Amino acid sequence: MPDKREIFIVEMDNGKNLKAEIINYGGIIKSLWVKNKDGEFIDVVLGRNTAEEYFSNDGYFGAAVGRFANRIGDSKFELNGTEYFLDANNGKNSLHGGNKGFRKAATVKGDLCGIVMEMYTDKPAVQLYTGNSIKEDRMCKNGHFYSKHGALCLETQFYPNSTSFSHFTSPVLKMGEKYDFTTEYRFS
Repeated sequence: MPDKREIFIVEMDNGKNLKAEIINYGGIIKSLWVKNKDGEFIDVVLGRNTAEEYFSNDGYFGAAVGRFANRIGDSKFELNGTEYFLDANNGKNSLHGGNKGFRKAATVKGDLCGIVMEMYTDKPAVQLYTGNSIKEDRMCKNGHFYSKHGALCLETQFYPNSTSFSHFTSPVLKMGEKYDFTTEYRFS
Protein backbone atom coordinates (compact mmCIF):
# COMPACT_ATOMS: atom_id res chain seq x y z
CA MET A 1 0.00 0.00 0.00
CA PRO A 2 1.10 3.61 -0.33
CA ASP A 3 1.73 3.63 3.44
CA LYS A 4 3.89 0.47 3.15
CA ARG A 5 1.41 -1.90 4.82
CA GLU A 6 1.14 -5.34 3.26
CA ILE A 7 -1.44 -5.84 0.52
CA PHE A 8 -3.22 -9.15 0.45
CA ILE A 9 -6.25 -10.72 -1.16
CA VAL A 10 -8.76 -12.78 0.80
CA GLU A 11 -10.36 -15.56 -1.22
CA MET A 12 -13.80 -16.86 -0.29
CA ASP A 13 -15.68 -19.82 -1.77
CA ASN A 14 -19.11 -21.06 -0.71
CA GLY A 15 -18.40 -24.45 -2.30
CA LYS A 16 -21.38 -24.13 -4.62
CA ASN A 17 -21.75 -21.38 -7.17
CA LEU A 18 -19.96 -18.34 -5.78
CA LYS A 19 -16.32 -17.33 -5.22
CA ALA A 20 -14.90 -13.92 -4.34
CA GLU A 21 -11.55 -12.14 -4.01
CA ILE A 22 -11.44 -9.13 -1.67
CA ILE A 23 -8.41 -6.82 -1.35
CA ASN A 24 -7.55 -5.48 2.11
CA TYR A 25 -7.14 -2.04 0.51
CA GLY A 26 -10.59 -0.52 1.19
CA GLY A 27 -12.42 -3.84 0.93
CA ILE A 28 -12.32 -3.71 -2.87
CA ILE A 29 -14.08 -6.62 -4.58
CA LYS A 30 -11.40 -7.74 -7.06
CA SER A 31 -13.39 -10.67 -8.46
CA LEU A 32 -16.79 -12.24 -7.99
CA TRP A 33 -17.06 -15.57 -9.76
CA VAL A 34 -20.57 -16.91 -10.46
CA LYS A 35 -21.62 -20.02 -12.37
CA ASN A 36 -23.26 -19.27 -15.70
CA LYS A 37 -26.06 -21.24 -17.42
CA ASP A 38 -23.48 -23.86 -18.50
CA GLY A 39 -22.12 -24.32 -14.98
CA GLU A 40 -18.84 -22.48 -15.73
CA PHE A 41 -17.50 -19.79 -13.40
CA ILE A 42 -17.25 -16.29 -14.87
CA ASP A 43 -16.09 -13.09 -13.17
CA VAL A 44 -18.95 -10.55 -13.04
CA VAL A 45 -16.97 -7.61 -11.56
CA LEU A 46 -15.01 -5.09 -13.59
CA GLY A 47 -11.53 -4.52 -12.22
CA ARG A 48 -7.79 -4.17 -12.50
CA ASN A 49 -5.05 -6.79 -12.90
CA THR A 50 -3.06 -6.04 -9.75
CA ALA A 51 -3.81 -4.77 -6.27
CA GLU A 52 -1.47 -1.82 -6.90
CA GLU A 53 -3.58 -0.63 -9.86
CA TYR A 54 -6.44 0.05 -7.44
CA PHE A 55 -4.45 2.92 -5.84
CA SER A 56 -5.52 5.02 -8.84
CA ASN A 57 -8.91 3.33 -9.32
CA ASP A 58 -10.45 6.15 -11.33
CA GLY A 59 -13.44 4.01 -12.31
CA TYR A 60 -14.25 2.94 -8.73
CA PHE A 61 -14.20 -0.69 -9.97
CA GLY A 62 -15.09 -3.03 -7.11
CA ALA A 63 -15.02 -0.18 -4.60
CA ALA A 64 -16.88 -0.06 -1.33
CA VAL A 65 -17.56 3.67 -1.41
CA GLY A 66 -18.69 4.15 2.18
CA ARG A 67 -21.65 5.80 3.77
CA PHE A 68 -22.34 8.29 1.01
CA ALA A 69 -22.33 6.82 -2.47
CA ASN A 70 -23.36 9.30 -5.16
CA ARG A 71 -23.00 13.06 -5.42
CA ILE A 72 -23.07 15.83 -2.85
CA GLY A 73 -23.98 19.07 -4.65
CA ASP A 74 -21.38 21.84 -4.65
CA SER A 75 -19.09 19.57 -2.56
CA LYS A 76 -20.46 20.85 0.73
CA PHE A 77 -23.09 20.12 3.33
CA GLU A 78 -24.25 21.50 6.67
CA LEU A 79 -24.35 19.43 9.84
CA ASN A 80 -25.39 20.82 13.23
CA GLY A 81 -24.88 24.38 12.03
CA THR A 82 -21.36 23.79 10.66
CA GLU A 83 -20.67 23.83 6.94
CA TYR A 84 -18.31 21.10 5.70
CA PHE A 85 -16.41 21.25 2.41
CA LEU A 86 -15.42 18.11 0.48
CA ASP A 87 -13.11 17.37 -2.44
CA ALA A 88 -14.71 18.32 -5.75
CA ASN A 89 -13.97 15.35 -8.00
CA ASN A 90 -17.04 15.43 -10.27
CA GLY A 91 -17.17 18.92 -11.70
CA LYS A 92 -18.22 21.10 -8.78
CA ASN A 93 -19.68 18.10 -6.90
CA SER A 94 -18.20 15.49 -4.60
CA LEU A 95 -18.73 11.95 -5.93
CA HIS A 96 -18.55 8.92 -3.61
CA GLY A 97 -16.98 10.95 -0.81
CA GLY A 98 -14.38 12.79 -2.86
CA ASN A 99 -10.78 11.93 -3.67
CA LYS A 100 -9.92 10.55 -0.24
CA GLY A 101 -13.26 8.96 0.65
CA PHE A 102 -15.83 10.01 3.24
CA ARG A 103 -15.30 7.17 5.34
CA LYS A 104 -34.73 -1.87 -3.00
CA ALA A 105 -34.83 -4.65 -4.96
CA ALA A 106 -33.64 -5.14 -8.52
CA THR A 107 -33.11 -8.07 -10.89
CA VAL A 108 -30.59 -8.02 -13.80
CA LYS A 109 -30.12 -11.00 -16.24
CA GLY A 110 -27.09 -11.31 -18.54
CA ASP A 111 -28.12 -11.98 -22.13
CA LEU A 112 -25.10 -14.12 -23.01
CA CYS A 113 -24.18 -15.78 -19.72
CA GLY A 114 -27.67 -16.44 -18.36
CA ILE A 115 -26.69 -15.30 -14.87
CA VAL A 116 -29.49 -13.68 -12.90
CA MET A 117 -28.53 -11.25 -10.14
CA GLU A 118 -31.11 -10.18 -7.61
CA MET A 119 -30.37 -7.32 -5.24
CA TYR A 120 -32.32 -6.56 -2.08
CA THR A 121 -31.70 -3.60 0.23
CA ASP A 122 -33.27 -1.60 3.00
CA LYS A 123 -31.37 1.55 1.94
CA PRO A 124 -33.70 4.34 0.75
CA ALA A 125 -32.43 4.40 -2.84
CA VAL A 126 -30.73 2.39 -5.57
CA GLN A 127 -28.92 4.07 -8.43
CA LEU A 128 -28.30 2.31 -11.70
CA TYR A 129 -24.87 3.28 -13.04
CA THR A 130 -24.33 2.22 -16.63
CA GLY A 131 -20.60 2.82 -17.10
CA ASN A 132 -20.74 6.34 -18.57
CA SER A 133 -17.23 7.16 -17.34
CA ILE A 134 -15.43 3.94 -18.27
CA LYS A 135 -12.14 4.76 -19.99
CA GLU A 136 -12.15 2.56 -23.08
CA ASP A 137 -8.42 2.89 -23.73
CA ARG A 138 -7.29 1.47 -20.37
CA MET A 139 -6.37 -2.21 -20.15
CA CYS A 140 -8.05 -3.88 -17.18
CA LYS A 141 -8.39 -7.39 -15.75
CA ASN A 142 -7.11 -10.24 -17.88
CA GLY A 143 -6.10 -7.88 -20.71
CA HIS A 144 -9.67 -6.72 -21.37
CA PHE A 145 -10.60 -3.24 -22.50
CA TYR A 146 -14.03 -2.34 -21.11
CA SER A 147 -16.48 -0.48 -23.30
CA LYS A 148 -18.57 2.44 -22.20
CA HIS A 149 -21.98 1.09 -21.14
CA GLY A 150 -20.58 -2.45 -21.22
CA ALA A 151 -21.53 -3.15 -17.60
CA LEU A 152 -23.74 -1.85 -14.85
CA CYS A 153 -23.58 -1.20 -11.13
CA LEU A 154 -26.49 -1.13 -8.69
CA GLU A 155 -25.46 1.35 -6.01
CA THR A 156 -27.45 1.17 -2.75
CA GLN A 157 -27.41 4.58 -1.12
CA PHE A 158 -29.23 7.57 0.25
CA TYR A 159 -30.91 9.90 -2.22
CA PRO A 160 -28.43 12.03 -4.19
CA ASN A 161 -27.54 15.27 -2.40
CA SER A 162 -29.77 14.22 0.51
CA THR A 163 -27.60 16.27 2.88
CA SER A 164 -29.23 19.37 1.38
CA PHE A 165 -32.91 18.37 1.50
CA SER A 166 -34.77 17.87 4.77
CA HIS A 167 -37.60 15.89 3.13
CA PHE A 168 -35.16 13.09 2.12
CA THR A 169 -34.11 10.35 4.52
CA SER A 170 -31.14 11.81 6.37
CA PRO A 171 -27.70 10.25 5.78
CA VAL A 172 -26.45 11.80 9.02
CA LEU A 173 -25.42 9.32 11.72
CA LYS A 174 -25.80 11.01 15.09
CA MET A 175 -23.80 10.13 18.16
CA GLY A 176 -25.17 6.97 19.76
CA GLU A 177 -27.08 5.88 16.64
CA LYS A 178 -26.26 2.62 14.90
CA TYR A 179 -25.56 2.47 11.17
CA ASP A 180 -27.47 -0.66 10.21
CA PHE A 181 -28.41 -1.29 6.60
CA THR A 182 -28.32 -4.52 4.65
CA THR A 183 -27.76 -5.15 0.95
CA GLU A 184 -27.93 -8.70 -0.33
CA TYR A 185 -26.97 -9.97 -3.78
CA ARG A 186 -28.24 -13.35 -4.97
CA PHE A 187 -27.00 -15.08 -8.11
CA SER A 188 -28.63 -17.92 -10.02
